[in-house]
Amino acid sequence: MADERQRWGLFAGALSHLILDQEQILGAKIPERERVAVELVYQITEPVTQLFRAATKRTSRHRSLWTLEPKLCRELQEKTMVLENDPRYELYKAQLQGLKALLKARGGKEVDKINRKMVKDAGKRYKGGKTVLLIQGYDFAQNGEASAKKHQEMVPEIDIKVLRPARNPEIAKWAGLILDGTAEVYGRKKIKGEAMMVELVTGAGWTALSPTQGEYLNDSWILVATNVLKAKKNIQRVCNKFDIQMTATEVEFYLAIILLAHEDGHKYQSLKFKPTLLEEGYTDWGSVCWRLIQLKGLNKNKLWAALLGEYGNALKFPPTGKDNEDGYYLSAKVAHDLLMGLSTGKKWGEVVAEFKKLHDGVTGNRRKRDKLLKQLL
Repeated sequence: MADERQRWGLFAGALSHLILDQEQILGAKIPERERVAVELVYQITEPVTQLFRAATKRTSRHRSLWTLEPKLCRELQEKTMVLENDPRYELYKAQLQGLKALLKARGGKEVDKINRKMVKDAGKRYKGGKTVLLIQGYDFAQNGEASAKKHQEMVPEIDIKVLRPARNPEIAKWAGLILDGTAEVYGRKKIKGEAMMVELVTGAGWTALSPTQGEYLNDSWILVATNVLKAKKNIQRVCNKFDIQMTATEVEFYLAIILLAHEDGHKYQSLKFKPTLLEEGYTDWGSVCWRLIQLKGLNKNKLWAALLGEYGNALKFPPTGKDNEDGYYLSAKVAHDLLMGLSTGKKWGEVVAEFKKLHDGVTGNRRKRDKLLKQLL
C-alpha cells in the first residue's frame, strides 16, 4: 500500500502538465473568460501537485492522516492570498477563499462543508452559462476502504477543475428527464438536484492524475464532463464488432446519460450502505441498466453498445483489494456479462428481468445484500 501511494504521488507530479497542457491551452484561441481561469490554475498547478505528492507519501509513512505538509501548505496559502487580491481573478474569489479554507481544514466534516460551498458557487456560474472554476478536497488516496472513521481524520487531497458548459443541446435536454425518474427506481421521494453537463478545459491535483468523467458532487449537483469520456474507443470497437452505426455525437450523448444516471443513483444510497463492494452495483444495475433499457426515446442497440463499451472499459482495470475501487469492477463484470447475453439469443425482456432481480437484491436489507454478494463472488 505504501509503495502504491508513493507511485500515485509521483505519477500525479509527472503527468500534471502532460495530461492537461495548460501552456498549450493558453497559447490557443480560447474565450477570454476561460483564459483567465486557466491562467489562474496554471499559477497554482505546481504547488498543488507538490502538496498532493507530499500528502500521499506522508500518508504512506504515518498512521496519522490529519497533517498537511506545513512548508508546502504555507507556500500555497501565500500564493493563494496574492491571487485572491488580484482584480483579474475577482470572478473566482470565492473558490480561492475556499482553497485557503481547505488548506486549514482538519477533518472530513470541515472539508465536506467547504466542498458544499464551492459546489454552490460553481453551480451558480454554470447556470449563468459562464466558465466554472471548481476547487475541492477528497480523501481517495488516504482512504482506500472508504472508511467513515478515516474520513473524519482526513486532510484534503486538492482537486481543481476549469469547466465550460457542454455544447451538445441533446444532452442538456435529456439530463432533466434522467434526474426526474431516478427516485421512482428506488421507491424513494425525489431529491431535488441538477446536472452540471460540462467540458473539462484543464485542471490540477486529482484532475491531472485522472480527469473525472462523472461525479456525484452532492445532493444538489452531479457533474458529467462530456469531453473526457473514457470509453469512447471501446464503444467504437463494440459498434464495429456488431455492425452498429453511431456518430461521435451519439457516442458522447449515450455515455453522458449513462454516467448521469449512475451518479444520480448514488443520491438515493444510504451513507451507511454496506457492503462497499455493492455500492456501484446499486446504481449500475438499477438506475442505469434496468431503467435506461426501458426508457422510451432511446435507441436500444446504440444504448446497448454504449453500455457494453462503458463496462468493458472498466474491466481493463483488475481488482486491487480495495473495496471502493473493486466495486466498479464487480458491478461492470456482472452488467457486461448480462448484456452480452443479447448477442447470444437472449431477449430484451429477459435481460431487463435479470437486472430487476439484481436491483431488488442490492436495494434490499443488509442480509439480502450479503447473500447477493456471496452469489456474485
